[in-house]
Amino acid sequence: MAVLAQTAGLDPIEALMELRSLHSQGKINAGIDVLNGKIVEDITKVNVIDPVIVKKQVIKAAAEAAAAVLKVDDVIAATPTKKEEKGGKEGPSGEFGGGFD
Repeated sequence: MAVLAQTAGLDPIEALMELRSLHSQGKINAGIDVLNGKIVEDITKVNVIDPVIVKKQVIKAAAEAAAAVLKVDDVIAATPTKKEEKGGKEGPSGEFGGGFD
């Protein structure tokens, strides 16, 4: 919020204090009108709507990223170790096949 206020040419501290004051008064749609550089009591009047769709998409993307990480982890965990790749059991000398041809 502070960066948005500063970008709009407002003092970030004063903008945050004014927004908190408006929100505490129950004006939950109060926001920063960046184009006009001022705090407005109802940001929806300047056609700015809380982007719920964007928030949903961010949560969905985060869940998909977490699922991808878990899938990679499963693939790594399922990869056979070097001993398993060679097949068979090691003999007492560490060689396979026990010396038989």
